[in-house]
Amino acid sequence: MTESTWLATKEACSRLGMHPVTLKRKRDISGGFLESGNHWRMKFPNSNSVILWNVPAIEKLFHQRGLKALQNEQQG
Repeated sequence: MTESTWLATKEACSRLGMHPVTLKRKRDISGGFLESGNHWRMKFPNSNSVILWNVPAIEKLFHQRGLKALQNEQQG
């Protein structure tokens, strides 16, 4: 993945159309489904580092989860 794939929270939220708090709640450390290293990572190896987001991977996962929800709804 190129460095340009990873966006800071503000830019990622703008591209994804969601609030930063919502996006951060989707991280695996907050009980969500976005995985560290694949969907998000810290820019620097310290606890107060900027979070970077892999927007294409997140969009793909949201799409897959949406399709599963739609299929479950149609079956139920």
